[in-house]
This record gives sequence, structure tokens and C-alpha cells, in this order.
Amino acid sequence: MMDPYELVSHKLAEEIGNVYVKMVQRSPKLFGVVYALGGMVRRVPGKSPVYYANIAVAKKLNRPFKAETVDFDSVIPAVISGKADLAAAGITVTEDRKKNVDFSIPYVKTGIVVIYKKSNPFKNIEQLKGKKIGVQGGTTSETFVLEQLKQEPERSKSPAEAVAALKSGRVEFVIADIDPAKNCVKGEADLALSDFITSEEYAVAIRKGQPELLKAIDETIAELKASGQLDQWIRQFTEESDKLKDK
Repeated sequence: MMDPYELVSHKLAEEIGNVYVKMVQRSPKLFGVVYALGGMVRRVPGKSPVYYANIAVAKKLNRPFKAETVDFDSVIPAVISGKADLAAAGITVTEDRKKNVDFSIPYVKTGIVVIYKKSNPFKNIEQLKGKKIGVQGGTTSETFVLEQLKQEPERSKSPAEAVAALKSGRVEFVIADIDPAKNCVKGEADLALSDFITSEEYAVAIRKGQPELLKAIDETIAELKASGQLDQWIRQFTEESDKLKDK
């Protein structure tokens, strides 16, 4: 199962990588875009599109290459520590994250929703308080539970894992970004989605203090938006995701 916006993030990383080759001709450090690991982001076993893009970039720069797949909650720390040059992994812009990394202009508008059993329908936010809520760790869904509901969530490594907990009765509701949520409930007759409970935007994250790189990323995103390429990727990967879910 794939999250189409994760794949859009990877395609965007490829485009940014092409720009980055022209900008960075120094520094012996490894080049690598760190991205979140999850079954939904794999187009071929063990590899994502950005993996192959980084190999090409590393060759052009005559550098060693190292790609790492990490859990989502490790993506931002990898950028902060210098382990990754940038991260494009469906990362929501938040004020808290802005304290630690710089963000590009947004490339996707999205939001989080509640996944619930039809036998226990979701009605309002108050209904969630005091209940066991499943989330993917390190996401804005986790932040929502901590800050808005004032309680600890039940953390999973992916929305799909959280939904498995919902189906088994280990949690009563799941909160997730809309697109992985759609994938998780497709074909599940007993599950449903709420309307948006927040509005969010995805952007590329880089270490602070790199204005030249940030400018290049912003220009790349603006060009992809103007050409219609971003919208084309969203349609393409949504269709691919739907086909895989149907199998």
C-alpha cells in the first residue's frame, strides 16, 4: 500500500537533487535525502524513487553514497544532526518544527482526520477525550492528541499499524493524515473517515542557515506547481495506490 503524497515527496526530492548537484561542489560529507520507511512508500522492494536519484547525485559529485530508511519520527532529527541534507517525506509545517529546521514553500495542502468503526461513529472532538487514540509516532496526529486532547496517544510506526490496532480493539479511534487514512479504509466496510479536524501543509525541511539551498528548493517547487507537474504526480500516485489497494 502506498501513500500518494509520500511518493510525490520523493519525486520532488529527485527534482531538488538535480538542483543540489549544481550547488554543492564541496564538503566530503555523504549526500542523502532521508525519508520515512513504510510499506506504502515502496515502489520496488526495499527501494524508493529517491534512492536511485541519490545514487545518481552521489556519482555526479564523486562522493560515497549512503541511503537510510528511517521511521518518520527520525526524519527531522536526521536533518538537524546533519545526517541528511534535506527531508521530503510528507512533513507538515508546524511552529514547533520551525524552531529546529527551515521549511520550503508548501507543495501540498492536506489535513488530519479521524478513522473510526461505523459501529462506534465519530461525532466531535470532545468524544475523543479519555479514549485510546492510535497515531503514527512523530506526526502532527500525535501532536494533536498531546496538545488538543491533553493525553498520551497509542503510538504506531505507521497509520496502517494504528488501524490494525483499531480493528483488533486495542484503540478506539485513529487520527492520521487524510491520504494514508483513505488508503487504510479503502475496502474496509466497517471503517469510515471524519471530515478534516485540522488543515495542514507539507514542505521540504532543511537545516537552518542555508538560504541558497532554501531559495533553490522554493524555486523548484514553484516551477513544478506552475507547470502542473505536482498535480500530475498526485493523480498518478493516487491511481497507483488505488490499484494496489484493490489487489
